[in-house]
Amino acid sequence: MKRKLDMKLIPALIGGGLVCTLGLLTLFSPKSDYSITRGESLPSLPQVTLSGILSQSTQNSLESYVEEHFVFRDLLAPISNRMAAYLDLGQVDQVYLLEDRQVERLTSSAAGAKPSIDAISDFLSRQDNSVIGLIPSAWTVYEDQLPSDPELLDEGQLMVDAYEALDKTRTIDLYSVLTSAQNNDIYYTTDNRLTSYGSYLCYQSLIRSLGQSSLGLESFDIRHAANGIYGNLYRRTMIKTGPGDTLDEYHSKTGGRVQSVNLQYDDSTTQSDSLYFSEYLNTGDPMSYYLGSGWGVADIRTDSSSERSLLLITDDFTNPIVPFLTLHYRQVTVVHLSDATQEQLASLHPEKYTSTLLLFPIEQLTQSSEFSTQLRLIGTGP
Repeated sequence: MKRKLDMKLIPALIGGGLVCTLGLLTLFSPKSDYSITRGESLPSLPQVTLSGILSQSTQNSLESYVEEHFVFRDLLAPISNRMAAYLDLGQVDQVYLLEDRQVERLTSSAAGAKPSIDAISDFLSRQDNSVIGLIPSAWTVYEDQLPSDPELLDEGQLMVDAYEALDKTRTIDLYSVLTSAQNNDIYYTTDNRLTSYGSYLCYQSLIRSLGQSSLGLESFDIRHAANGIYGNLYRRTMIKTGPGDTLDEYHSKTGGRVQSVNLQYDDSTTQSDSLYFSEYLNTGDPMSYYLGSGWGVADIRTDSSSERSLLLITDDFTNPIVPFLTLHYRQVTVVHLSDATQEQLASLHPEKYTSTLLLFPIEQLTQSSEFSTQLRLIGTGP
């Protein structure tokens, strides 16, 4: 006598079959070691060993592998993130979603900034040719469009505290420059960095503080290098707010061409004749179109008739500003403080340059131990 299939088992059988199918697809579908959509490296399939099983490391690695390579992850992430944003007042992974842009939430503590401020003060006192500019984040510039949040870093107050502890004649007020221009496209809508126009506004103040006259907008031909670009904030939310961003190049009509770019990595050096690297446009890090990424020191030579030279101590947040500064110097050496090796930092000697510019996001001051240690290393070598 045939037994009837219990109808209550059908959902369980369907669910179990679906889970097995997705698991098999995840394990045996073609794999890549890098996700362009998320802009990150993906784990390799772990080797199964007895010791790994006993220590649970094999199970943990396999769980991470399946999670990162899940066959429909990039399709389902926007849906789950939109649900998370709805439940968490428009926030996903410390990123607020506005109607036409995404803005990073900064929760660093200003209390930890004193060692960084002390290191900057010490540097300025030793280098008579140096000035400093601090750049506010998009959160600070657009805070009137965002929910009130007492846990956020008060960048305006931190900048005031920092500048009060320094020689005011050596500080550059970029906070007022950017907050007064918030109705313009000064930050990307899907990335936490400045646009080329925002970079141009900063350049005007920076070059004047360095004793030179800035070029007006009419002095540039503006070329759109890429449209529909999605940056690092999109990679965290996987939600599209608007048509994406446009990357621009500002080319001077009056000359000042780059002749060579020497990029110094940890254990290698590469040469280029351009400040723009188109190979990054179709990767998970398209904003590295400006000057590339991963290097510690970039030495740039131009055809400028001036003999002036500039040492720019900064990080990759300010890469789009560099092309403007190169218009005024024969040599510009850019140092990414967080990427440079100890040997690279020690071998730099600010006194050999006409001017030295310290240029950082305000929030970076809160990364006290690393920031202050690296800054104090500059010029300590032979």
